[in-house]
Amino acid sequence: MDHISNGKANKLDLKVSLKRRLTLLNSISLIAGSIIGSGIFVSPKSVLEHSGTPALALLIWFMCGIFSFFGAVCYVELGLTIPKSGSQYIYVMEAFGPLPSFLVLWIDLILKEPIAKSVTSLAVARYLIEPFFHNSQAYICEVIIAVCTLTLLTYINSVSVKLGVRIQDSFFYTKLIALAMIIFIGLIQLSNGHRETLKAGLYLKPESPVKIGLAFYSGLFAYSGWEALNMSCEEVKNLKRNLPAAIYISLGIVTIVYTLANISYFTVLSSQDIIDSEIVAVTFVKHTLPVLRYIMPFLVTCSIVGSLNSTVFHSGRMYFSAAREGHLPTLFGMLSIKSMTPIPALLLDCITSIVVLALSGNDITKMLEFYGFLRSAALASGVVALLWLRYKRPMLMRPKKFPIIFPIIFLLMSLFMTFVPLYQNYVMGLITLALLLLGAVVYRLFIHKEKFNRARKHLLGRCMVNFTETSQKILKVIPCEVEPDYEKLLLEMSR
Repeated sequence: MDHISNGKANKLDLKVSLKRRLTLLNSISLIAGSIIGSGIFVSPKSVLEHSGTPALALLIWFMCGIFSFFGAVCYVELGLTIPKSGSQYIYVMEAFGPLPSFLVLWIDLILKEPIAKSVTSLAVARYLIEPFFHNSQAYICEVIIAVCTLTLLTYINSVSVKLGVRIQDSFFYTKLIALAMIIFIGLIQLSNGHRETLKAGLYLKPESPVKIGLAFYSGLFAYSGWEALNMSCEEVKNLKRNLPAAIYISLGIVTIVYTLANISYFTVLSSQDIIDSEIVAVTFVKHTLPVLRYIMPFLVTCSIVGSLNSTVFHSGRMYFSAAREGHLPTLFGMLSIKSMTPIPALLLDCITSIVVLALSGNDITKMLEFYGFLRSAALASGVVALLWLRYKRPMLMRPKKFPIIFPIIFLLMSLFMTFVPLYQNYVMGLITLALLLLGAVVYRLFIHKEKFNRARKHLLGRCMVNFTETSQKILKVIPCEVEPDYEKLLLEMSR
């Protein structure tokens, strides 16, 4: 019987479907690699500027890690209770139905994910060419390099999951090397008695709630990405063990490293030095080891590329899941026959990102504000879904269940972080509201079951069918031949 079962398993393994290839180490590098981007090298300036003192800045950096942990346990519970790829899109679908989940998808597709990749790819380009070009010349070069970087990473993740994961692991180790250098230098400075900035700032100066909120906003940007693995739950080996372990270990590493790195900055730089610096890490090495002033920008660039690679890897999975649920054309729910990767979904993600990149006007600051607002709202939607499922479906099988205080605190903080930027820029809220209304119209015309057939018959006709068939031949993709057995997986995790 064992031999027969193994034979069946081998046949199933040859079927076109998402494979569970992500080990615990891969999962840690995916999450931590997504979190550690440009934030720790750039955000210390904004956190200190808004907090006012080194003591409060360090406290905020540490509290951002604690706050992220509160959100992480919520998403661990959601990821194990609903073990599908797609993160908050799937969670809102389970809790509130197709229209709210489509609106989550719509904002992600049109704004949130494209803005995230536009900002990150522009940052890569800026750090690469800043020493060589200035002003108008730089803008054209930045856009070209950003598009090329984004396209290359999309190609890599389309060709092979293993290749994408190996590249992610490599960039993750590069980030740790860069941060280890900063921490090591800082420890030496501390041992030599260089504590002037830290001693001068060992008091908490009262600041306005808005300024404290903006400081948290900058710090939380550096922690963004801890929910990355929830986008790819169907590709994680031993999900019950590896999902929570990867999230906890990643956030633990990042919180400790971020706090130590900021302490190191204060052992070398004054508060004004940090505020005046565009890239704090580069200013830091210029004051300590000038020979590294050319190496550090390269390491920072590698760190950002790794974060971008992680975002490319997981964001396409949401569109893949949405196509399976009928919220996107069937093509985007198909997998490559050869690599078992969602090539159409990855291409859609790349194209929307390039369009937003072209329309962005190279204003990274405004895009960051917009992304932070959208991300906080998206995370809040997932936690609202968790609380609603706790209330409406108390008997739902939950392999892990955490105290209700965690989602409540995280929801309150997420709502706070959603509305803080609106205090300074209400236009973001108006744009998002307008797009939500447009999304509702699109849903009623093309997605809603009663109207979809008529819309397809009268507006799309054979065009969509021909487009899908042609794309299948070009990309060599077909629908999944094996759908995951979620009920069986839940039973196994509950044992």
